[in-house]
Amino acid sequence: MVLTNDPLQPEIRLTISGYVEGFADVSPKFARLTGTVGEHTAVAVTILPREKYPFKIIGSTVKNGANIRYDIREGTADGAGGYTLMVENRKQEPGRYHDLIILKTDSPLKPGIPVRIFGNILKRPEPVSES
Repeated sequence: MVLTNDPLQPEIRLTISGYVEGFADVSPKFARLTGTVGEHTAVAVTILPREKYPFKIIGSTVKNGANIRYDIREGTADGAGGYTLMVENRKQEPGRYHDLIILKTDSPLKPGIPVRIFGNILKRPEPVSES
């Protein structure tokens, strides 16, 4: 809503629409690490630059980093170019967490690509005893 000083039309409903062109294809959109305590839990995130917006990843930062380990490598498993971000869980007790990795690029259009991390580490199931 836009407020005006026109007494005949004090409010105007304004709608803006447009096409948002993607800078890169990131798949999955965020990293979900779900597992049990002691289990190796990891996920690979692929980052593919769009042809119109080539870039290189030149570094990274992490907001917290206490519960994850990560590594960024050039190339993807299917040979499509781009980058692979490997994210591993390091949390050793049950609980949830979230974090944020910013992939720094050499592009002035988008100097950082955010990758959100969601972790859910569950308690190890109790062994079933046979009676």
